[in-house]
Amino acid sequence: MDVAAAQEPCQCPSKEKPSMAEAAEKATVIVMGNVQSVKDDPLKPGFSKVEIKPIRKVKGYDEFSPSKIVLYTEKGGCGFDFQVAGDYLIYAEGSLAKLKVNKCGRTTYFDHARAELTKVDELVNYEIVEEEVIEVVEPKPEPKKPRPSGPSHIGEF
Repeated sequence: MDVAAAQEPCQCPSKEKPSMAEAAEKATVIVMGNVQSVKDDPLKPGFSKVEIKPIRKVKGYDEFSPSKIVLYTEKGGCGFDFQVAGDYLIYAEGSLAKLKVNKCGRTTYFDHARAELTKVDELVNYEIVEEEVIEVVEPKPEPKKPRPSGPSHIGEF
């Protein structure tokens, strides 16, 4: 019997997807990426191993900057249905060695998330504060000191 067929339908903790702020806070890695491969993982029965080529990195790259990201998703159930050659905005959780994605998060096909990419990038990478008008007062230049007149004594012993 196929492991994926034996799994129950997905039951997310909430009917609504998490807010962008909640998802960004929980995510270890946020990236817009292109799916290079989706394969069964013999070391993790019931999971697919997904290789992603990062196109735009948003969060989680302080320690490393890979040319590919490996993540895992359940087969069936709450597993995310990645398609090879598709571009996705991915919110992955877990350790960098065991990143996971599921249907209950905000991961989505990129065409559905173009505006979200810019917003989440600002949310994660830029501190947004209210604009405040501050008057800048230029300091007055110090008056020039008069140079001594007469012969220079530089170099004399």
